Amino acid sequence: ANLLLDEMGLNQRDAEGYRLLANGERLSFTIEFVDITTAKVPNVELVTEYWKELGVEARSREISGELAGQRAPANLMDATLWHGDKASDVLFPVQAQFFVPQGPGWERSKWPLWGRWLHTGGTAGEEPPEMIKELRVLWEEMLDEPDPDRQLELGHKILQAQADNLWTIGTIGRAPHPLIVNQALRNIRDDGLWVWDTVHLATHNPSQIFFDH
Repeated sequence: ANLLLDEMGLNQRDAEGYRLLANGERLSFTIEFVDITTAKVPNVELVTEYWKELGVEARSREISGELAGQRAPANLMDATLWHGDKASDVLFPVQAQFFVPQGPGWERSKWPLWGRWLHTGGTAGEEPPEMIKELRVLWEEMLDEPDPDRQLELGHKILQAQADNLWTIGTIGRAPHPLIVNQALRNIRDDGLWVWDTVHLATHNPSQIFFDH
């Protein structure tokens, strides 16, 4: 990462070791986040420390969901984080929001103006580059494609664009999620998925779970 930043021309630092932009200002940004659903604070603390080790001044700011709902769509956030839902096979084809610009939302701070332009047919927001337009075309074709093989091909192209450009910076994937269960509870699977895409335990037939007294 240090080599890449140096190659970008960000090889000048101030007295505190932070990288400087071409205009002489410190390279810095703030991660604004809403601490719900999963523990966000420990993740943000780790990430900001890693950035600082690279000479990038990364700050964090916990805000309310109401404020995030105003700031993210208005393009006022430097960065935010979320736990990467809607990225599994279940919802990725229809809500690939972390990889393709869609309508602006409170949990994503990147490309809100591009997303608004694409969402409104160019009547609002800011026109994106051709690469982003092509990405949107791939996703819209994937939505309507009846052939599963062709749909998979389109999905791979979208994910390849993410791998090449890192629209979203991931930290860890497929992390195990321990589930603590009373030993008298029956019909609990030994493994499974714990994601919003499947509404957590909803696909495991919770109506069939019972206590064996």
